[in-house]
Amino acid sequence: RRRHTRYISVTGVQTCALPIYLTVYDVGCGAGFDTLEIARRLGAGGQVVGIDLSEALVSEARSRVALAEIKVPATFKTGDARTLTASGVVARGSGDRLYMERALQHIPRDGFFAVLGEFFAALKPGGIFVSVEPNWELFTLRSANIAMTRTIHHHWVDRFNHGNVAMNTPPAMRQAGFVDV
Repeated sequence: RRRHTRYISVTGVQTCALPIYLTVYDVGCGAGFDTLEIARRLGAGGQVVGIDLSEALVSEARSRVALAEIKVPATFKTGDARTLTASGVVARGSGDRLYMERALQHIPRDGFFAVLGEFFAALKPGGIFVSVEPNWELFTLRSANIAMTRTIHHHWVDRFNHGNVAMNTPPAMRQAGFVDV
């Protein structure tokens, strides 16, 4: 069965947090700021699950839930984006939305397609993948010293595992099986 899943590069929280019953995964949630904002906006009966590789950040996110004024469940799990469904962090075909902001850039290039495959597997048919990523190739510096400017620019772009991920994501999403990219 074909899945109609979208890659959308817009303000992601508004796209994920519709006032209806949804299961939203916030992958690479960090300390949970966006996760809790999505939870505040979701309709009663929805749920949001923040997932991050760092146990320290997941612990911090969990401590924020007690202080947050939210009406829907927000839970946090430690997990690797590269093995979301394979490791059982989320069930296959269980999510309505999968949100990721500024985290794909940290995925090593050799694991990029595996991550997209895991996202596809985690979503229900018709689910939506929302990604907000920078394109550091477009990062601009202005200086009279052109050689130094280029050196700084290349150093900045190269410090990320995937500094130009925003350019590469739409075609990679199509390869992973997503439609309406």
